[in-house]
Amino acid sequence: MVSVGVKQIRFLDGAVANIPPAGLAVIVGPNNGGKSVLLGEIAQSLERGSPFAPAEWVSGVELERTGSPAELEEWFRLRARLAPDGEAYGGQLVIGDAMEGPRLTLNKCLLYWQGANGLGPLASHFAGFHDAMSRANLLQIAEARNPMISARSPLHRVWDDRELEAHLARLTRRALGFDVSINRYAQQLELLMGKPTRPDETLPPSPALLEEYARLRVVRDQGDGIRSFVGLLLAFLASGNCITMIDDPEVFLHPPQARSLGRFLAQESPPTTTQVLIATHSEDLLEGVLEGAADREVTIIRISSTRTSGIRKKNALPAERVKTVWTDPLLRYSRLLDGLFHQGVVVCEADGDCRLYEAALDAHLAARAEHDLVFTHVGGKDRLPLALAELNRLALPAAVIAGLEVLDDQRMVAALVEAGGGDPASVLDDLQRDAPAAAEQVLGYLRSLGIFLVPAAGAPAPAGALEPSPDLATLLDQVAAHFGIAS
Repeated sequence: MVSVGVKQIRFLDGAVANIPPAGLAVIVGPNNGGKSVLLGEIAQSLERGSPFAPAEWVSGVELERTGSPAELEEWFRLRARLAPDGEAYGGQLVIGDAMEGPRLTLNKCLLYWQGANGLGPLASHFAGFHDAMSRANLLQIAEARNPMISARSPLHRVWDDRELEAHLARLTRRALGFDVSINRYAQQLELLMGKPTRPDETLPPSPALLEEYARLRVVRDQGDGIRSFVGLLLAFLASGNCITMIDDPEVFLHPPQARSLGRFLAQESPPTTTQVLIATHSEDLLEGVLEGAADREVTIIRISSTRTSGIRKKNALPAERVKTVWTDPLLRYSRLLDGLFHQGVVVCEADGDCRLYEAALDAHLAARAEHDLVFTHVGGKDRLPLALAELNRLALPAAVIAGLEVLDDQRMVAALVEAGGGDPASVLDDLQRDAPAAAEQVLGYLRSLGIFLVPAAGAPAPAGALEPSPDLATLLDQVAAHFGIAS
């Protein structure tokens, strides 16, 4: 069997990210962080071995090709057609035409297949790239099916395979509430909403059946959300590609639809599809992918960039780490993973604390600056170290806001400091010195780790702790500065 997969992405700084051979890679990060650019550079590298210069992220990709020259020849002959006389390669078997890129003879296919770099124009026959602009064409009309030649569009493959048509209909009914079908008697093929009550008939079809088909609405004429969802699902299930790349698949979709699409992309991979690469800013779509992945491996690549300074950061979470994170109830249900899409995460003890500090920060920054922080809680101070440690392992910028009474529990202080990447021993030595200067030193060290301790509203500060504590405005300035937000 002939197939192609992305084995490894090589970044400009020398780092690499390994991509699961039969899994998914999800590129996430804050808004305007470079997700679409990264996915586009990967797509360019499939053809050329490296992206167009000047690249922002990728120096190249390593591909894994499966299939001998004899198997590639069999793959070619299943797709080839005779080029008309008077045109390029007239009288020869070729794949591709003016709508599908350059025409390729068998010798050219073998040359690109065995090449050391990218796949050249052969890449478009193994990989599909769908961004917000190109997906408008996913539901375009297809010419009537000629069973004497190979399928030229996803709709032709649906025409060939009634089980594929039924499967696509089951998924659209599950997510959107309606079946889809195609009229095999039409001169032009389009995907239709619903299906006739009568089964298809041998030629010629009855007027009653044709009338039922004529009454069905065309999916292509529906709203942006319906067209985007069904078009991506059609391309994914019926394109025959080994690699499917989708930029912002959640565009035009409501959150439940984005979640369903993510789940389908993870669950419903066709036999010929070995990999799915997605760039997204949707928590719902990522959660759908993780819910539907089951035994499929998922790698998450988080990137961020500061356009003014040019600083770019990235962190790849390998498949085994992603699985651990997703199966931990604390991480799965406390919104910690939402930080993948934002500038950082602020963890508090209780939901009321989150609402207070988030509203206060909004009001404090007002028109001076905007923040992109997620405020979440873990149901008490005992779980704060676990949350902070996991966020740091995920390389997510994080801060903790907790009550000043934490200083009375040396084990809690040591756990927080260790979770924040600090040295617990030095802090514990200072805590044993009952002096305001020592408390100030401890609080300053904790702030450097992103751990901010404040007295409970209306409650006296614990014995031995620094008093008075910083006021709310000072606290908010310190939190903003920790995340690089100018306040």
